[in-house]
Formats: sequence, C-alpha cells, structure tokens
Amino acid sequence: MSIAIEDTEDQGELLRMRPHLLLAILWVTSICAAGERQTEEGGHAIPISKVFALGMPGTSDLDELLSKSAEKMGRKPFLAERITRALTARPNGPMQSLVVSGPPELAAARAFTALQKADGLFDKKSTVFGTEVQLVFCRFVSSYEAEIVSVTQKGRETFVEYRFVPSSDPQATVDFALIPLGDLPAGEYSVKFQQLPLEPKYVKQGFVPVEKSVSERLVPGDTIFEVAATVDGDTGQPVLTPTLGAAGDEGLVALDEVWALDMPRTRDVRELDPASFGRTPRDLAEEQRIEVARRYRSSSVVAIKNALNNGPLRESNTPQAFAVTGTGKTALENFERIASGQCDVPETVPADQSISVIFYSLPSGYYVHLDRVQQVGPANIEITYRLVPHMSRASSVHFAIIPIHVKGDAEQLVVSVKPPVHDKLFSQWGLPPATRAEVKATVSQSNTMPFELPE
Repeated sequence: MSIAIEDTEDQGELLRMRPHLLLAILWVTSICAAGERQTEEGGHAIPISKVFALGMPGTSDLDELLSKSAEKMGRKPFLAERITRALTARPNGPMQSLVVSGPPELAAARAFTALQKADGLFDKKSTVFGTEVQLVFCRFVSSYEAEIVSVTQKGRETFVEYRFVPSSDPQATVDFALIPLGDLPAGEYSVKFQQLPLEPKYVKQGFVPVEKSVSERLVPGDTIFEVAATVDGDTGQPVLTPTLGAAGDEGLVALDEVWALDMPRTRDVRELDPASFGRTPRDLAEEQRIEVARRYRSSSVVAIKNALNNGPLRESNTPQAFAVTGTGKTALENFERIASGQCDVPETVPADQSISVIFYSLPSGYYVHLDRVQQVGPANIEITYRLVPHMSRASSVHFAIIPIHVKGDAEQLVVSVKPPVHDKLFSQWGLPPATRAEVKATVSQSNTMPFELPE
C-alpha cells in the first residue's frame, strides 16, 4: 500500500481514461511486452525483503525504521512525510534514477535532499562511495502504484523489474524505496529498468496500462553511476578504500568489534545504553516520558558528545588517542569521566588489565570514519580514517572505542594514526582538502603510552 496524497490535480488522471475503447489493443500490448521481458541469467538476485520502502508489498518497513532512528536521536519522525511530499512535485520529463550511499536512515535523508531538486538533479550522473550503496526507486504522484518485482546484479550492471498496479485508494499516491546494492569497489556501474505488463486480471477489469510517455514522468529510469575512489589529502592521488577483513590482513581488527558514534561499519555505541536509547512507546504516561528524557540526557554517550563539543578535551591544541581500562560499557564510562573532566587523560596503561584505545574528533565540518584498524605488533596499533565533508554547514563529533589485545611483554602502547584519506566529494564539490593544521587540531593524533607494571 502506498502513501496517499490529498488534493492533487493529478488524482485519477489514468483511471479516467475509457478502457473499453482500448481493450483489444491492451491484449496485444500485454502479449508483446511479455515477450520482450528479459531474464538476466547468472546474476545475483537481491531479495525484495531486503528493500526498505514506504508501504510497498514484500519490502521492509522504511517508515518504522526512520521513526525508530528519529526517536533514538530524540527527534520527531518527519522524514518519511517530507519524502512523500517531495514526490508530489512531478518533474517535467524523463529522469535518471538516483544512487546514494550509507545505511537506510542516512541514505533516505540524502535522497530527500536530492528529491527537493528533482528537475535539476536526475539528469546528472550520481557519484557515491562504495560503502552501503543504495539505489533509489521512486514513483511520483499518480493513481497507479508501482511495485518492485525483481532486482538482479550481474557484474557492474543491476536490472530492476517493476510493474504498475491500479491503486485501491481513491487518492493519488507516491512510492519510495531503497534497494541495497551492497559495498562496491571503485568504478562505473549501470542500472537498467524494465516495466512489466499490467497483470491480466487488471486488464480484464478494464484498467489501462501506463504508457511509456507517462511512466517516464512517474518513475526515474536507466542510469549510470560512479563509485568513487578516495583522494589522499597530501598527494591528491586516488586511493582505494581498503577491503576490510581480506585474507592476509594479519592483526586486522574487525570494525564490527569497535564501539563508535556515527561511524559506518562499527557497532553503534548507543547499544551499550539501551535504557537511554531504546524506542519510546507512544502511549507512555507523561511521568514515564519525563523519566525516559532524563535517562537520555544523563547517558554516557550524550555526556561524551556534549563534552567533545564544549569540554576539557576541546581545550587541547593537539588531541591525542589514548587508552582506558576495560572494554565495552566499562571503557565507555571511563572515557566519560575523562571527557567530562572528572579525571585527567592517563599517561600510562595498566599492564595487567584489558584496555581499549579511544580515538575521537572534536567539532568540525567533516564526518570522521574509521577505514581500518590493525595491530602490527605486540602493542602497536595503526588507525586509518577518512574525512567526508558535510552536505550542510553543520559540525559533528565522533569517537570510537577500540578493544586491544596486548601480546607478550610489551613495554609501551604505540598508537599510530595515519594521515587522513579525503573522500572524492572534496573535489566533486570544489572543496579544498582539510589542512594539516585543521586535522591536527580536531582529530586524535598518534600517541605512545608506557605500560605500568603492578606493584
């Protein structure tokens, strides 16, 4: 079922056509179109259940996902409604489909930004990064719904089959879906769409198929998009994002073992405090809502985030990575005490306890994402990260809690933070790379901490 739109002049546009005059032609059109349908053999089918959509049969519920995400962040769930309204402004001609990157919540926000400029953006090639690439499937306002039938990936090509279905809703509607294409290496890719014939049961009921001249203005079509390499800020040369977990990467720390704030591929640090970030039932009593809000404000994650924006660590001219005792929630709480000024940044590391390395960034106009963490010695850690410019002028802070397994009798912990890799968006948007001074003042730098032996 699609999202209904009220008071649109396009309401009933297709249903008002007189089907009995075209019935004979419809049967011929249906048979010919069915004969032209191509099946891509040898490809990889993407299950429809993996697609996040607004009210599309067989897909996962994007509206529910966006609502959970908004409530977790303490915001009102407006994004689904805004996407729906953006799709009521139908472009004037054929469009290319949009491709974005990021988890569904972030990809939906990026798609909404693009939909607001639909007349000027869909005629351009999308450039994205290879992590969690999402193909946007949408239908602008009409009285027929669109359903995804199949999605197949074959090499660098993706094939999408869809069909129109007469809406049971008397109002005009829209559709929106995110099709996950996965993590893709740098290069050029293509997407091809095929509209399947109207199902015979609807033809028998007298419904008229959507002609190509109409469907081109309803559903964005074939497109070519580029998965960009990243750019090294010092050399300006393209650098491919490392393939995480590849064979032969001895000592590689899996990113899904790292607790982090807003860093792709890591574990969401908010999960360490489910009482503060769990979904808030809408039917809670006022007293319970106040208690939920209090827990959120007093959570370690929020305290650290606030401290990185305005706390003692921001006073440092050169922030440095450091280690705390413990892992998971214990490490999070120890980091909170340091970030809030309750205790100083440690200068040594206990040799007889489990430890985690804290990597963080102060407020800046860049997203800071971990690319790779590798243990290259008994207590030597290398951190590779990348900078991504914000789409707006907003600033953000990030941090990661990286569990470390010390091997042998190491005398000191060595954390080596590599120079940042700059995303290609810097050049795509005409932005200069971050200067070394900017990076040094906002992102954790390398550090060495002696191990302290127990007395």
